[in-house]
Amino acid sequence: MSDLTIIGSYTSPFVRIVRALCSELGLDYEQQDTGPFGKQTPEQKSLISNNNPLLKVPVLIDKGQPIIDSRVIASYLLQNYPIVQTNDFDASSSIEKENLITVIYGIIDAGVLRFIMRGQGIDMDLPYLARSLERMRCGLKYLDENTNLGAHFGLPELALICGLDWFKKRDIIDWSMYDNLVQIHARYTDRPSLAATRIPDNV
Repeated sequence: MSDLTIIGSYTSPFVRIVRALCSELGLDYEQQDTGPFGKQTPEQKSLISNNNPLLKVPVLIDKGQPIIDSRVIASYLLQNYPIVQTNDFDASSSIEKENLITVIYGIIDAGVLRFIMRGQGIDMDLPYLARSLERMRCGLKYLDENTNLGAHFGLPELALICGLDWFKKRDIIDWSMYDNLVQIHARYTDRPSLAATRIPDNV
């Protein structure tokens, strides 16, 4: 049995980021599926609440130690597990990359908010929700204009593909007009770590 356990659903873009990163690092893990938001059983809800006081996924359990928040988990994995030497994954860090990751996580967050609110039948033109759409458009434009994004495959590119795929799957926002992002997606979407962690068709 693996020392690593991921708690989270197969539909969450944030859970997918962690799963794909584990694949890039050559790490085996067990996944405890929590089901998609709004369709969780009492047992699945308890699994989350017993391991994360913020009631969010993913949670990584490493040798009994819970690590919460996907970005913290990603940093933990990169710091504590060596890169497979035959892999071309770029694990380097810089302020520019941290800014890119922040923007990518921010637009996914905004998309998740809109997805949840839409499912509740809430008016999507309410000021805060309109602001979330503006945030996504500004973030996508910022990413599209960054000439270094996509030059190598690392955490920013991995998280971006997970986000773009989820936006398309859930019909959150049309990103087809962002030519650079479309090219990056086409370049990396079939990478083994991403192909193996795609959101299932039936959910």
